[in-house]
Amino acid sequence: MVNPPTLSPVNNQASNGTTQTGRDLWRPAISWALTVFIALRLYLSLLGGAILWFTGFAPDPATVAHYYLGQSPIGADVSGTLGGIFTFLLSPWQRWDALWYTHIAQYGYLPGDGSANLHPLYPLLVALAGRLLPGADGDKYLLAALIVSNVCLIGALAFLYRLARRESNARAARRAVRLLALSPAAFFLFAPYTESLLILCLCAAFWYGQHEKWALAATWGALAGLTKLPGVLVIVPLAWWAWQKMVYQRRQTSARQIGGREQENTIFLQKRGSPFSHLPGGVVDFIRNPAFLWLCLIPVATLTWMLYRYIFLNGAGDGTTAAGGQNTFVFPVAAQQVWAWRFVPPWEGLLRGIVMALTPAAPVQWVRSILELGMVLALGAAVPWVWRHAWRPYAIYLLVVWLALLCWVDALRPFSTVYRHSLLFFPIVIVLADNFEKRRVDDRGLALISLGLLTIFTTFFVMWYWMG
Repeated sequence: MVNPPTLSPVNNQASNGTTQTGRDLWRPAISWALTVFIALRLYLSLLGGAILWFTGFAPDPATVAHYYLGQSPIGADVSGTLGGIFTFLLSPWQRWDALWYTHIAQYGYLPGDGSANLHPLYPLLVALAGRLLPGADGDKYLLAALIVSNVCLIGALAFLYRLARRESNARAARRAVRLLALSPAAFFLFAPYTESLLILCLCAAFWYGQHEKWALAATWGALAGLTKLPGVLVIVPLAWWAWQKMVYQRRQTSARQIGGREQENTIFLQKRGSPFSHLPGGVVDFIRNPAFLWLCLIPVATLTWMLYRYIFLNGAGDGTTAAGGQNTFVFPVAAQQVWAWRFVPPWEGLLRGIVMALTPAAPVQWVRSILELGMVLALGAAVPWVWRHAWRPYAIYLLVVWLALLCWVDALRPFSTVYRHSLLFFPIVIVLADNFEKRRVDDRGLALISLGLLTIFTTFFVMWYWMG
């Protein structure tokens, strides 16, 4: 008999031996996601409020003029009553890109202001939620952004639980959720940023791809691409998996036709097989395959948005030539004037990071460059490890995201967003949790260290340090 492309088996039996239904399987995922979310949401909210209360930190007029994009700081008078505890808990999260998203939600995309660099799904959801809330525009749109991010985070953690449960047992699934939620950059998942929505879309796309529900997988993948540009990369592992499944079905049919002589070359279908051995003979069938047709929705959605902004939003700002000289279809002119990001070949991005780490500069910037380069190299080293220990599309996904990380660099400090983008490497926590479970590793020490780093990173973020 022809063996199918490998995927970890799922134990759907409860402890009493009865078979669990789909609803029963989702109940522990949602329950654990809510438990972890509530605990960390309370902790980070109290932490952010405490930082403002004890430091008396308020944005200076220059910061307001440059970063707030015409919006009023919430609870700027931290020495007074703070306009109520509600405002006090909102203010710590009104930082950096959150201001761009709330600005777009209120006023839309404007040609020439650089907002076109940000993909539309998240600010659209914030705009819809904001219009349903009462109150002043500045306050309610920030609250709407937090609601959208946090609801998406609960969904993302639930899907992550199910993906990890597929690789291992329930205890490992809970570990995977905890590891992601306690990672040093996890405050971005609770903040008014796109990361929680993006991880929700990616996890859902993988989940439905595993179950060969290609319409749903493609829809979630398309939403990922409309959330942030790296989201479109999910098409690569999903297409690889669809190709594997199609080849398996063709070989199974062929084996039946030749009377069971299917053993020849069945190694191709094993976990370590190459999907390209029969490319010439199967590419036409793959293009006609419904899975391929559905997966085309992912790049089409992203390209449609990029074409729209190229035509209608690619203003030149103040009329000057963009300093970056980048392709304006990928990176709008005005956005090049606002952000110092550059698209470069991956080897050039890596070389820039190495040169920056080896070049003495201001002590703080030098240390940060070394740590960021170390994080990039560690994420790259995880790819072959995941390839050996998990579902292969995870490793393929990690590889393309890592290469994209090398290509998308900051002109000032190449990998200044690596901590934020490390959240996109969520399959690592699935494999790590599975390995901890198999080796019976007690991860409480790691959890405490992660919580400490999360506290430090959140403190820097609240005090207006750039964290990614």
